[in-house]
Amino acid sequence: MEHKNAKYTEDIEKEKNTTDIQAIGIGILAGTGLLVLAIIVYILIAMMGDYHPVFTLMIYMGPGFGYILGVDKIKKMKKDRKEEIEGTTSKKSKFYIPQFGDTVTSLELTIGTLFTLIVSFVGVYMAEVLSFTFYNLKEIEPPKPSFSEIFAYGFSNALQIEGTSAYIVWGWIGFVVSTLVLIVVVIIRKVKGKNIYGEY
Repeated sequence: MEHKNAKYTEDIEKEKNTTDIQAIGIGILAGTGLLVLAIIVYILIAMMGDYHPVFTLMIYMGPGFGYILGVDKIKKMKKDRKEEIEGTTSKKSKFYIPQFGDTVTSLELTIGTLFTLIVSFVGVYMAEVLSFTFYNLKEIEPPKPSFSEIFAYGFSNALQIEGTSAYIVWGWIGFVVSTLVLIVVVIIRKVKGKNIYGEY
């Protein structure tokens, strides 16, 4: 019996640390959804005049958090379903606290980082262009130019428009700094032989 328990534990650990393509797809969808939500919130904040570069944090934290959440949830759901079918579900202690993201493999994390990097850089730019567009639609006196005209102008000149360019640049700088910090943390934890989310 002890041998079977050891084999089961080994299989679970192996399964937990196996890259899951479906989970990656769900993670990307979840990250994209939170990106869109973050951009909408960002535009609403800008329209209310409560503007600050720190709000760009939402745009690159949203996709990253959504990706990790999607991957983690799908893998844990599959694990729970497999245990239920096999009748091997173990009773967890009332003091058990699941660690967020502890199922995410190095490859899944790398894909998530690249995904977040790409969509966040684009997201910060698009958020500012849309903010510029909606702000001018509200402020310009009739006859107003169309949404498409203002958007096209903003899209082409966002890095030259005073104010708009600053938020884009600071947003990009903030993301690069955050990414470098994450990479350093991952390397340190890797060198120490620990999972970046903590011990198993």
